Amino acid sequence: GIARYQHDSYYGYMNSWIICTLWLSQWHSAVGNLDRALELINWCAAHAHPTGLMSEQIDDKGRPLSVLPLAWSHSAFVLAVLEYLQALGKEI
Repeated sequence: GIARYQHDSYYGYMNSWIICTLWLSQWHSAVGNLDRALELINWCAAHAHPTGLMSEQIDDKGRPLSVLPLAWSHSAFVLAVLEYLQALGKEI
């Protein structure tokens, strides 16, 4: 996962943020790095709460942290998957 910025200390130190990780996935899809884009999407899916809900952050032990569920994380996930599929040339 990707932290928001260097030395971010909101609810811990350098936690991974779902939305930041998915923004990076979208960039990789846009520039054709599809393997990396999918890795980041899969990382987010793997770090969802057991219910399938996505949080704002993931702590250093890989657990959901802060707001859960966070609609922004869910919408970013949908957009990242759609952009990945478009980059693959799949019709949506």
